[in-house]
Amino acid sequence: MKISKYLLAGTLSIIFLISSCGGQGSNYSNEDESISSSDSTSITNNPSVDTSTSTTSGDDNSSSSESVVLPSEYSTIKKVNEISANLTNTNDVGIANSNELVKIEAKIYADLDSLTTQGNYGTERYKMLAIDNSGSLYLRINLTTREALKTYVTTSDESGSTLTLIGYPSLYRQENELLLYSYSVSSNSIDIDLDNVASPLTNIADVYEEIGKMKMNNKGRAYGKIVSVDVMCLHKLSTNDNNIIFIDNSNSLLVYDAKNFYNIISDNSTYKIYIAIQMYNFRPGAVLLKCTSIEKTSISFETFKINGLASNKTGSQFYETEPGKDYNPTSYPTNANYSNLFGKMYLFDGYINLYYKSGSAYMVLEDTYNENTYSAYTNAITAKALFINNSSEQKLYTSSEYNNSILYKALTDAPQSKHTIYVFPYEFNSNHYFQFEVLLNTLN
Repeated sequence: MKISKYLLAGTLSIIFLISSCGGQGSNYSNEDESISSSDSTSITNNPSVDTSTSTTSGDDNSSSSESVVLPSEYSTIKKVNEISANLTNTNDVGIANSNELVKIEAKIYADLDSLTTQGNYGTERYKMLAIDNSGSLYLRINLTTREALKTYVTTSDESGSTLTLIGYPSLYRQENELLLYSYSVSSNSIDIDLDNVASPLTNIADVYEEIGKMKMNNKGRAYGKIVSVDVMCLHKLSTNDNNIIFIDNSNSLLVYDAKNFYNIISDNSTYKIYIAIQMYNFRPGAVLLKCTSIEKTSISFETFKINGLASNKTGSQFYETEPGKDYNPTSYPTNANYSNLFGKMYLFDGYINLYYKSGSAYMVLEDTYNENTYSAYTNAITAKALFINNSSEQKLYTSSEYNNSILYKALTDAPQSKHTIYVFPYEFNSNHYFQFEVLLNTLN
């Protein structure tokens, strides 16, 4: 059912102020579980039972039925990476495990807010990034261990506990990992210089070239090396996302999970950033590990608008690039039409509209003028509308939220007017619509 535009907007803002607003559940539920770290904590993963797959007891407090010989000597991440890279006994999803435990001292620099969904991967589907001065390595852990280790993730000032990590070198689709067996807080404290670990790159185009070397699974996920690059902060997404769009003079880069840095990074300021590159659901990006303020006046938004502006696309053209349509595991990008949307900015030229969900309004952009709003997001999808990711343009319920929405004001001031605004692809989400982050200060 289609609904007449501004009559319902005004009516709903009155009606639903009386009733309670329907909230949306979080993407992730924290479990009330913890592991004591005062002594060495055993995770009890023992791949020696079957080296073709990653096996685990599923109970973090149980003891392994196999005889385990703990290593007496410390190794380094560089040496563990060499062991992992030489593993050959991979199973059908590209997993291989060593039978021998190794021990390293390292710090955890990132908790990756995603999980591996491949079958035969075991319960250790979560990843954290461990670093010493010889290199970096992804830890394979389960949910309970992940929750416990979050306490030790290094903060923006690089403070964080040094951990003793014991585990089995592992390989997953050419990515070196450590299947964690146990951890403890080390009595030693190591200072890590990320310049010893990161590959220095000239520009964001080089970042995408490195991302292109990673081998993704059929979910479009891959985790890669640490690099550094000089950039300018163009736009910080909402604090709910903790993501940031950085640019140089030709390309943009979406950096995830920047919550430790969100309050110390400013728009239009330049930084040297240290990032762990990755692909997430065929979307290229990176996790921010460290940033250092620099003076680099050669990077500017005015130059980026010239070099970083892609050819305009209609909503229908964006929807033609739905992830997974052209997946090819033997070439990069494995989902080229979709993955290549990112890294550039687009100038939207069209109309503003909205849809309603649980009594709240959500702003969208569309190619053609429609005198009616949408009663559901599925109707907006049918119209190939672009959904706005900016927090100020979603869940408009109270009078102040409507008043603070720049797009809603533009819509009510001139409902039949065409508008231009710079937009960045954000993601094609699980509800099968395209989300875009827009630069609201560039409207018209």
